Amino acid sequence: MKKITASVLLFLLLLSFSGCDSNTNTSIPDTTSQDVSFTENSPEQSEDSLPEDSDISEETESTDVSEDISEEISEEESVPEVSEEESTPEVSTPETSQPETSQPEIVLPPYVDDGKPIYLDGGFVLYKGAAYTQSFFSATQAPKYAEVYDRYAELFPESRINVVIAPLATIIITDPDVNAHISSQSAILDKMEAAITNENINFVNLKNAYADHLDEYLYFKSDHHWTQRGAYYAYAEFVRSIGFEPTPIEAFEVQIIRENYIGSMYNYTGDYRVKYFTDTIEAYMPTKECTMTIYGGFGVSTYKTCIVTSIKGYPAFIGGDHPYMVINVPENDQDKCILIIKDSYANAFIPFLTEHYGNIVVVDPRYAGDLNVCEKFSEYQFDDILFLVNSSMGNTGAWNRYFAGLID
Repeated sequence: MKKITASVLLFLLLLSFSGCDSNTNTSIPDTTSQDVSFTENSPEQSEDSLPEDSDISEETESTDVSEDISEEISEEESVPEVSEEESTPEVSTPETSQPETSQPEIVLPPYVDDGKPIYLDGGFVLYKGAAYTQSFFSATQAPKYAEVYDRYAELFPESRINVVIAPLATIIITDPDVNAHISSQSAILDKMEAAITNENINFVNLKNAYADHLDEYLYFKSDHHWTQRGAYYAYAEFVRSIGFEPTPIEAFEVQIIRENYIGSMYNYTGDYRVKYFTDTIEAYMPTKECTMTIYGGFGVSTYKTCIVTSIKGYPAFIGGDHPYMVINVPENDQDKCILIIKDSYANAFIPFLTEHYGNIVVVDPRYAGDLNVCEKFSEYQFDDILFLVNSSMGNTGAWNRYFAGLID
């Protein structure tokens, strides 16, 4: 009996130890192999992943206004499309009891345009639903520009040297009370022309180009550029001066690129009232087929047009500003060539030249680096060389150096 009892006790003791070991193994899970990951509520996006804004910086000594970000580019333009295969997976967040809150709508302060001019710091003027900037004549720089034009004439003896200075929008203001408080674009153009003593330089004075068209849409209200319609009348003056007949404006198909456009003048002035001055970007499409090859900072791009209507801003005209480009028009005489050295005003002007030239070479000296036009384009026999900048740029030392830098 004692043996049986001892055996039973030993059996129960062993069973008790076995149960304790089993409970220990199941109550403490092994965490050494567990995959621990962290997710952020919104994935971080580097600024480097977005393309650079192509818009332009133009120096000015007189108004101290740079041309950085001269267009308001839509989200559709500035952020490339991403396919479903390339897109980042959505990151879900746990539901909370907090109600969703929406961003409050930004409401502009009330503004009633009473037709009276508003003069702002920096020489800006708000007048009759439009924003204006000013430029000034430089008696110091004008002779230096004349010298640079003479140097081009010496280096390109077979080419006609042409100068077109785009007046700023204030040229269309006819109110004498307002004109008494701002610089005169007509006077600036006359003085710039008088500084050129070489009779072989073709200076195209645009001071009267708009006299019969003041009721038309010549300049943007919210942007410092001319519209393409405004550029057309400059084109017409230029081609007449060299013996061509301009294509009638009615011959061009007009496409609306963008409505409710707000351009550079809000960035320049910082004045909320400019937000009320919305524009429509109209494109006068060339009547002849062409190919545009852009040599830019990111490589070479080719288009079957010189107005890229998928770009919903002023850069639609010749695709914006780049070191250089070549526009070829197969229908025109291939020996008829022009070299254009320009700022952004020329962008809306250049497509009209596809009516006349077989090859149009365009150089923007702000981005051209150490490019030398004599060496780079030696295979072309240019009938014309055209300098086209606005009146502010045409009176600064920086642009005089830009022009000279292309032949030094």
